[in-house]
Amino acid sequence: MNAGRWLRILVLVVLTAGVNVGPAKAVVEPPLANSSNVHLLAHIPGTAAGMNFKDHYAYVSGWGGITVLDIAQADSPTVVGALPLPHFENEDVDLCGDVLVVVNDREAKDLGSIMYVISIANRTAPSVTAILPLGLTGSGRGSGHIANFVKTDCTQAWIDGGDHVEVVDLTLPSAPRSLGKFESAASLSPSFNVSHDTELDSTGTIWNVGGGGAAGYRLTANPLAPQLLGTTGEATSFSLDERKRVMTAYRDAGLPLDRLMVGTGAAAVADAVALTRHAAELGFAGALVLPPFYYKGVPDDGLFAYVETLVQATADRPIPIYLYHFPAQSGLPWHVKLVRRLLDAFGGRIVGLKDSSGDMAYAREAAAIAPTFKVFPSTEAVLLEARSGVFTGCISATANLNADLCARAWRNGDQAALAEAVTIRKLFDGKQLVSGVKALLAHIHADPALARVKPPLAPFSAADRAAAVAGYDQVRSKRVA
Repeated sequence: MNAGRWLRILVLVVLTAGVNVGPAKAVVEPPLANSSNVHLLAHIPGTAAGMNFKDHYAYVSGWGGITVLDIAQADSPTVVGALPLPHFENEDVDLCGDVLVVVNDREAKDLGSIMYVISIANRTAPSVTAILPLGLTGSGRGSGHIANFVKTDCTQAWIDGGDHVEVVDLTLPSAPRSLGKFESAASLSPSFNVSHDTELDSTGTIWNVGGGGAAGYRLTANPLAPQLLGTTGEATSFSLDERKRVMTAYRDAGLPLDRLMVGTGAAAVADAVALTRHAAELGFAGALVLPPFYYKGVPDDGLFAYVETLVQATADRPIPIYLYHFPAQSGLPWHVKLVRRLLDAFGGRIVGLKDSSGDMAYAREAAAIAPTFKVFPSTEAVLLEARSGVFTGCISATANLNADLCARAWRNGDQAALAEAVTIRKLFDGKQLVSGVKALLAHIHADPALARVKPPLAPFSAADRAAAVAGYDQVRSKRVA
């Protein structure tokens, strides 16, 4: 998907390793950049916003509509067809079978969008099968200008570019119909409250990206309530309202909340209470609580009072509380002595701890407090030890990248899979973990939007990204049996 900016010329290239390319002799303004591993074959002047492929044809959306290119010979592409369309803004074109869809924001006024359903049964003579107005509210933006199929049978598409995702039924391409809209977790951002692209990967997961990061979904029987699988947001960088909305989105997506733990810690105890109560009211299985991290060096009595406030505020809905031990970030540890005191005072409400300290001696000491106290170290390396009963499992950011390997290690005691999982985790040793994981997710799913982070985090550096990508690809090329 060519998202975010208009292309001034259409360029066809082929990637080649180790090719030294000199300056182009015939340069069209603006000049093309040179690259050591990109060789220019040919270019076609004009305007283009999106492109997709069927057989040896490319279907290009632009200011004037659809242009069909024959790219059987990449070094001599030729225009073989066209379909003029009214245009205001379009950033993608998608196709499935013999159906191509384009969505434009309206040309004259920003009052809605128009979907064009186009037949490409005749590859060089695309024709309009149906036109569907979308988002005609009379004011403001429409549904957007980015359409993508989300079913392999070509019967459903999501429209992005607005603050909600609009779902369109294409069971009959000649009679498309809007099924309504839903708010994606990927659009939850105060500065850019928009979903901006959708892609269906090979596992059947639908990835939606926008101002709030990326969110993975699976379809359910209700097309307006897809199952939210997970997001890549940084919780402490989100506002109170954003965090509550993400929790609610999980509920609305039909996820099994009785199996999910959600972070509710905050620097202000009132915010932590609001988040923990919201989690309890929605039915989450547990609340993961950071200590109030602004003031450093506070005594254990202060942390005890903080937890006591949470316990009392949720007494009517006694959600289990897990302590989040990450002193390198929070500056405040949950001392083992304090944990024992909390268990003595609040009984079954304090049920476990996530340990991101990397101090395995601490983790084992915490796990020994009580047989029922559940400890989750933050590294995959402990999974085989956890299977023996020492720990309950692990909670790891890099499980976004190696969940399949972790599952083999946990379920089957697969040491080879565990070694691969740990190797992937070690790619981020000494580096920024959150931005690094997001950068690698962007590589895995070929979607640069997945690498976005919220301030104050900064994007992964180009050098670190290249090293992580090379290391990950090397591990995955071995494929654990």
